[in-house]
Amino acid sequence: MSCYKIYPLHLGTITRPKAQLMATDKSGAVLDIPILAWYLTDGEKRILVDTGGLEPDGIHFMPYVRPESQRLEAALGRLGVLGADIDMVILTHLHWDHSGCLGIFPNAEFFVQRAELHYAIDPIPAHKNNYDLQRIFSVDYTILDGDTQITDGVSVIFSPGHSNGHQCVLVDTVDGPYMILGDMVNLMEAWTAVPPVANGYHVSLLDYHRSFQKLKHISAKVLPGHDPEVLKHPVYPAEENGELGIEDKKGAFQ
Repeated sequence: MSCYKIYPLHLGTITRPKAQLMATDKSGAVLDIPILAWYLTDGEKRILVDTGGLEPDGIHFMPYVRPESQRLEAALGRLGVLGADIDMVILTHLHWDHSGCLGIFPNAEFFVQRAELHYAIDPIPAHKNNYDLQRIFSVDYTILDGDTQITDGVSVIFSPGHSNGHQCVLVDTVDGPYMILGDMVNLMEAWTAVPPVANGYHVSLLDYHRSFQKLKHISAKVLPGHDPEVLKHPVYPAEENGELGIEDKKGAFQ
């Protein structure tokens, strides 16, 4: 069985009301949160989960900043990885902050859910600005229909709710499975709440509920999609001070 290391990549910062990240929040708080992608490797295969945001233009998606050091090429470069080295790109979904940089991977196979691709083509008006169709259709995709094993040690879990074709990514490591939650869960606080809390931006609260019910049966440590806490460790499983990463203190979602 392949065992991967998972490297969180900080690819810019957006400022958003906490209520957008947790639908039940009444605090009025506004948070600076990272845009994240994830580099996975077992020493042979090189896999990227999500690709970060579009180029900041000072107009769209504001407040949003991304210094040169947080460009995807720079973040990968610090790990000694070039775009041409990436074998696979798995997209949790196709929103602008997860699929904004697709063109630097000439040798990669791209994976997305059919439901996500179809909705991106014709979303309701309120969701239209989330999708940059020119960027999305600049590459060819391997289209998935539901839960799929991508390669030994890496699989996707179909989890609609935030978007029509959202998928989480389950990764085998020496510390057991980790689940990259994408925008299914933005903050750890939403995951550990009872019941768990959807983010404030979603296409279907009913689908969200069903996806939570599905994910709760998967015993895995979790990595939320926009939580600054994940950046406390440069790699998961974490190697410093004997810690093994962010997880529900019960060991799995209950």
